[in-house]
Amino acid sequence: MKIRFIGGDAEHGEVFAVRTKTETGMLFQSDKHAHPHPSALVSVKARVSIDGVSREIVR
Repeated sequence: MKIRFIGGDAEHGEVFAVRTKTETGMLFQSDKHAHPHPSALVSVKARVSIDGVSREIVR
């Protein structure tokens, strides 16, 4: 798995992103934050489970 952290400073408009590239079959678990934030899956085929409901996403 490759993880790259992008931005998070004034030069990048205080926008922070994490780019993750993985092998097929990897399982990710979400992290916990005090406040919700948007997340985006780009160029992916993934099975996503939210509150116990699973679905496949292909982009």
